[in-house]
Amino acid sequence: NVMNKSHSEFNERTLAQFVDDSQKRANSYTPSREAQDKEAWQSNVFTGTTRNKVRAYVSSVAKEPPQIIVKAVDTENNQSVMRADVMKQLLRHSYITSENPETEIVFDAWDCSVNGTIVKYDAYLRKQGKVKIVTGYDPSTGEVEFEEKDEINDGTPVEIFVPITNLFKKSAYIRKIQDQPALLWVDYMDRQKFECEFRKFKNATFVKEKTHLSSGMIDTFFGKQWMSRVDEDQIEVLRYYNKEKDIYRIVASGVLLIDAPMLWGKKKKIYPFAEAIFEPFANSRFAWGNSLPNILMPHQDTENMMINSMLDKTQRTLVTPMLIGTANKDAFDIEDEFVTGSTKIYVDDVTQVKPMPIDGVNPSEFNMLKLISQELSLASVDALQEGFSGSGVTAREIVIANEKSNEIKGMFFTMLKDLWLQKVRIRSVNILMNYNQKSKVGKIVGKEKSEEFFKQFNVPNTELSTGEKGTLQIRLAKDANEILAKNK
Repeated sequence: NVMNKSHSEFNERTLAQFVDDSQKRANSYTPSREAQDKEAWQSNVFTGTTRNKVRAYVSSVAKEPPQIIVKAVDTENNQSVMRADVMKQLLRHSYITSENPETEIVFDAWDCSVNGTIVKYDAYLRKQGKVKIVTGYDPSTGEVEFEEKDEINDGTPVEIFVPITNLFKKSAYIRKIQDQPALLWVDYMDRQKFECEFRKFKNATFVKEKTHLSSGMIDTFFGKQWMSRVDEDQIEVLRYYNKEKDIYRIVASGVLLIDAPMLWGKKKKIYPFAEAIFEPFANSRFAWGNSLPNILMPHQDTENMMINSMLDKTQRTLVTPMLIGTANKDAFDIEDEFVTGSTKIYVDDVTQVKPMPIDGVNPSEFNMLKLISQELSLASVDALQEGFSGSGVTAREIVIANEKSNEIKGMFFTMLKDLWLQKVRIRSVNILMNYNQKSKVGKIVGKEKSEEFFKQFNVPNTELSTGEKGTLQIRLAKDANEILAKNK
């Protein structure tokens, strides 16, 4: 009930409702006039202040990934500089070959500030399937020649964004994800994605989409529990992790695909998830963080109300209603009914016709709007940090604004650094698990069997021992003699 329960930290909302509200505010989502009981002429504006604040935070904090120091020990538990350097370069290779760290930290910061919490899963993507290899192409006729082969992708580490509403936690009041007794990741896939990831699993052939299950199979496949949650062509995949009981299970549409001990870590098990929060709630033990849109909510709503009210007043002053005495009622009714190009209206008594006195926007309302904007800046960053000039900007004004902004954003940057540290630790385990596995090549000319070998990694733009920049080549092996034999 942790996910479906409302929490006081979310102002008596569920996690899904909290995330939905935060995302709508970041996207400047505006409810319809009908939903707010507004008339057609009334203004209906949701200002972009929240999104501007998010952009200012992210653009100033997520400039480049933090530098991580790697330490390693040898078989005798002594620090090894060589092992540490090799692991550092393998980590760097894993990121620059499959991802762009500079854009990853931008998206991490954006998702974290908007949703309040970000969770990243570190996986090892290994694919096998039919590949069509083009052997010839004639651009003048459009004819293509190709051959089809069953290829194995050696695999690469990848980061996967996990929606926090899909990661079920055992307790709502354990802050660190690695301290959770158990986790359940719920994912939904189509058949193509499922086959790409699980086609080689023993029971994968028994997994069915919702549309392919008969009424009798629903009971067998636990359909009553998940039929309402999936679309017609979807497969529900449950990944269960339990460090205390050392259990790792995958269930797809009720079919058990894997039942094994935790794969990550040897003696000390870890979950393959990295997590960071934007800002803690008053109860810092709460499992999720507060979001910037939620923090700005009262000020944003007040600003919306003020601006919409001021626009309504302006609209009323542009089309001023008329006060008409009953003696002139018929004349004005006729004029409204028969619209002509004439500007002449004949009335019995002109003193009984005058514009309705409507006050326009006054200075006090502008002062109130300015006060609200200041409160929004106090809760986040001010206009200077968003790229706007102040009134009579001085060097001192800019310095003070930067100092205040850096203090506020410093905590967020600390959270992002911790997220990156978690990701590097999990990626290190991922590399140790998968990089030392031998790969297979196809049949060698003149031989029937396949050859197995340890993989080789080329790390570009690396500072070499000579002090020059170049490509570092790393080959994995069980011992040095194997590498020497291979080189010969």
